[in-house]
Amino acid sequence: MKNKLLVMLISLIPLIALYAPVTFAAQNIDTCEQLLDIPNRATETYMLTQDVDCNGYVQNKAIDFKGKLDGHGYRVIGLEVQYDDNYMGLFSRIIGGSVIRLGLDSMVITGNKGNTAVGLLAGNVAYDSLITDIEINASSISITESVSNGLGLLVGYVSDQSQLEGIRSYNSQIDTTDKAKHVGGLVGVLKESSLSLASVDENKISISYDLGGNVSVGGIIGTLEKSVTSDVTIESSHILADEIDRGYGAQFIGKMNKSRLVNALSINNYIEYLSAGTHWNPAIAAGYINGDFGLIPTLENIRVSSSNDFPWYNSASDVLTKDLQIMK
Repeated sequence: MKNKLLVMLISLIPLIALYAPVTFAAQNIDTCEQLLDIPNRATETYMLTQDVDCNGYVQNKAIDFKGKLDGHGYRVIGLEVQYDDNYMGLFSRIIGGSVIRLGLDSMVITGNKGNTAVGLLAGNVAYDSLITDIEINASSISITESVSNGLGLLVGYVSDQSQLEGIRSYNSQIDTTDKAKHVGGLVGVLKESSLSLASVDENKISISYDLGGNVSVGGIIGTLEKSVTSDVTIESSHILADEIDRGYGAQFIGKMNKSRLVNALSINNYIEYLSAGTHWNPAIAAGYINGDFGLIPTLENIRVSSSNDFPWYNSASDVLTKDLQIMK
């Protein structure tokens, strides 16, 4: 009987090998050349083994990333990003992939014509992607051309049930014009996705007049579409809109549609709208709310240290809110 059982087990080995999941070792990245050599549409797993010094290097090509990148707490330092593509960042798009535990330090993006979504990590994050535990420091984006789909320090346009969690940005800035339609301190547009546990400290967003176009600007997110943002803090940051003509601006969210903001804190932020036009709509929490969140409060537990004499939000209809507090 024992011999028959042994024969049966041996005969099953090829089947077990055939259907067992295959695992691959992560590819180590310890130089900027290796980082920029990640191929287009890669599905492999990559891992930083140390801080990667990219001073003097330029990311000059679009890369759609479908794999996994684990920074292990290390940083990409000094990388410049500049190329012509709809989506622009370290990666042009992250599609069903994940990037975790990564620092972006002293990165610079200068925009070109033809960019529709721009962010330091990626222009677009989509299709159940996971972005978690990312830290941005001393980095900048400067774009004077049109950016129609979203401009944010982390990601320009996030969609399709993607999750962003544990995002931090310090001492970084965006300089652009009203040709950029959705501008956020972290994300330009968050659509059908989520952002939680995020903090912004000493960031600056500067928007100057160009076409007199309609723009939505928020210290955290430019436009929030059918999404939830929770547990966010913005502190000692500055939004400057010079001769802004039309649109919506707020400390947290520029414009919301069927979305929710919960557990948000604003401390010592400075908002300036110089020579704003009559069609500019500033607010504290949300520049404009179009469509509420049903019977759940659209705004809940929002605390700010100063109101700048703005309303909590602008809306064409009543919006359910709870626990809105101006701290003394």
